[in-house]
Amino acid sequence: MCLTAYSQDIDFHITDHFLQGKTFIKIKQDFYDPYVWALTDHNGVYRINVVTKAVDDLTADFAAFGNLKFIDIAGRSKDTVFHSIQKRRC
Repeated sequence: MCLTAYSQDIDFHITDHFLQGKTFIKIKQDFYDPYVWALTDHNGVYRINVVTKAVDDLTADFAAFGNLKFIDIAGRSKDTVFHSIQKRRC
């Protein structure tokens, strides 16, 4: 019997400054993906290419969900991101 465990790719070093003045809620990077996804306060969504250091502000793309509060983010690739929302009580 062989068990293999995989963990989230969290072995990184911050060597540059990105999104100064923002309050980060979550930062995620998938295995083998050169993109880091960042969730900031007020539903800010950013994609950072760790190779080119390019920062894409995708907040406007998610503005239609402004009535929901994003609490988690996970990216699968450059063009695929998942959000978790905080459930509102009735």
